[in-house]
Amino acid sequence: MAHSTATASNKKTQQLVEYLGLSQAELNAPVSVEEVRSMCEYLGIGEEETFLIRFAVSALQAPIPKDWMVLKDKQGVPFYCNRRTKKTSYRHPSDEMFMQRVKAERRRWEELTRSERDRLLLQHKWMRFEEEDGKTFWKKL
Repeated sequence: MAHSTATASNKKTQQLVEYLGLSQAELNAPVSVEEVRSMCEYLGIGEEETFLIRFAVSALQAPIPKDWMVLKDKQGVPFYCNRRTKKTSYRHPSDEMFMQRVKAERRRWEELTRSERDRLLLQHKWMRFEEEDGKTFWKKL
């Protein structure tokens, strides 16, 4: 069962990379503990839902998708504009996709057995972070 989950996860990661038009290295850019906490709150991820934190990290690392650009309004507040459709938004174009992925993963989580959940929770208890000076550290979540 773990193998099929990893394969599905790899496929989702590849779809995300393709959709956002970024490299795997960009997807793995370092983020701070504070940024992760803030994004978890924004995406509605609770403190006990460590199995969902990877979505917050991916959201933080997500650059602007191919057809989008950042502009500023008259007050200097940044917003996003799609070059092709001319759609504008003050939210990152990928936010909704990450929110949907969090919801889908929660539904999948509810279908797992208790032992499967326990095993997966152990995998998501620690997270690697990198400081601005390049030093790497692990933090228990």
